[in-house]
Amino acid sequence: MTSSPELKEPVKFLGGIASILSLLGICLFFSGWIYRWAYYSFFQLEITRLELSSQSFLLVPLQIFLGSPVNILKSALILALIPILVNLTLWLVRLLQNLINQILNRIPQLKAFWQRISDTNQARFASTSFFQSLLKELVIVTWVLLLIFWFARYQGESDARRDVVNETSTLPIVTLITDSKNLILGTNLAILNDEIPNDPNITNNVMIGDINLAKIIRSYGINDLKEQRVWRLLTERGGWIFLFPTLSQKSDANDRPLILAIPRASSEQIMILSPTIPKE
Repeated sequence: MTSSPELKEPVKFLGGIASILSLLGICLFFSGWIYRWAYYSFFQLEITRLELSSQSFLLVPLQIFLGSPVNILKSALILALIPILVNLTLWLVRLLQNLINQILNRIPQLKAFWQRISDTNQARFASTSFFQSLLKELVIVTWVLLLIFWFARYQGESDARRDVVNETSTLPIVTLITDSKNLILGTNLAILNDEIPNDPNITNNVMIGDINLAKIIRSYGINDLKEQRVWRLLTERGGWIFLFPTLSQKSDANDRPLILAIPRASSEQIMILSPTIPKE
């Protein structure tokens, strides 16, 4: 019993969808990797050392291409540029081929040699056709990857610059309190309450970050906000906590913050996060 012709179209249709989804997945993963590479490179961190999950790279492109109306317009512009650049490149390739053919026509020996090869070896035609098809696909893939690369890199660096500036940052403000034996930097917690200088919970611990966050938890001591530097949490990966002091809007575009990498302690450590700058 032979299969009906009607069944062939759905199979071909599903095969086309599978190919498109595969290419889409590759492009999403590629753009997500480039975005995060550019973002963390801004902070002088190597992405391969952060132990990021592979699945997260497929979600990041949603922020790249659809994160804001401006990003949506940029994405639409890229989609419109791809066929234009591909056709322009293929036109230049054909122009180069015509130029080569003209050179061959002016050299009888080369022309005769090429015709003899073409007439006696039919496989050459199939091979030529294959390479022409391959060339077209390579041009398309190259332009797609190039545009995605530069767009994802630009967006990663732009978002990193946004997050490093205190007034525009989307990263949480952080205060880290830990036992002094776990950290050689920081401010003694006696600053929170001078009336209890002998309290072991204060004298044995140090703090990095916004003092007001700790005050909300501990007390309402006096602090000069104008001299307080805001620290934000960049990420927490592989047992390490990455903090950095924010920059001001007046800082130079090439300025980079220092990154403080602190090992996460198994005990005697607290991290307070806040979406906005706390006030007394």
